[in-house]
Amino acid sequence: MSLWHLHLDALDLVGLTNAPNARETVALASVALERMADVLHEQWNPRTGTVYAQFSSDLALLLPEMSEQELLDLRRISERFSPSIFDTAMKRSPRPQFHSVIEIPDFTSQHVHKTLLTIATDEAFLRADRMQAWALALATATLLLHARVRLVEISQPPCRIFAPELSYLLALTNLLFRADFELDGTTEELERVSQLGRFPWTAFSLDRLFEARVVYEQQMLLHGVALRSIEKIIDGE
Repeated sequence: MSLWHLHLDALDLVGLTNAPNARETVALASVALERMADVLHEQWNPRTGTVYAQFSSDLALLLPEMSEQELLDLRRISERFSPSIFDTAMKRSPRPQFHSVIEIPDFTSQHVHKTLLTIATDEAFLRADRMQAWALALATATLLLHARVRLVEISQPPCRIFAPELSYLLALTNLLFRADFELDGTTEELERVSQLGRFPWTAFSLDRLFEARVVYEQQMLLHGVALRSIEKIIDGE
């Protein structure tokens, strides 16, 4: 299942859980939600995720920034080894790096949004094709969180949703889907999320999160979808 396929399915799921007859489709929506969360987790788990093999290697991203002489020197040095370390490095799949094993995300599929937020710790990883994919995946995870909260509201009145999850939902929704949002307010919400999840973010991590909004909006516009259209789906309009 491609990242785009998964994202479009997540949009459909949110529309389903916001529909007037949502109570009649709780079982179907619940099965779909868990399946999509499992797929997203399989793709992005930093330990065994399948998505990383699709990305450009660190060396491939570095080459355009190198001078001709630096490139010649690199190739000359790499040819001293067999097989060539240049070829090996070009093919090496990148993965987000963490300061310790303890920091490597190990959340369940139910909390895949936390996995993706932890990846923002390695701001150097999130660039080029990796940023494109991560921004889309973060939006997908937010949609799944919307559906999860909505299903609890429908099937378990009165609402029994824990406040922390609502904090994640509010911050990510404002960050990614609100056509009009306040920078200061969203920054405060993200800082609150950082404290809740104990994410070791830096100022650069926050920059990557706001960049994700721009990248996601651009990707949707390339497919003819305005951010306000996504906002209406989320709001059930």
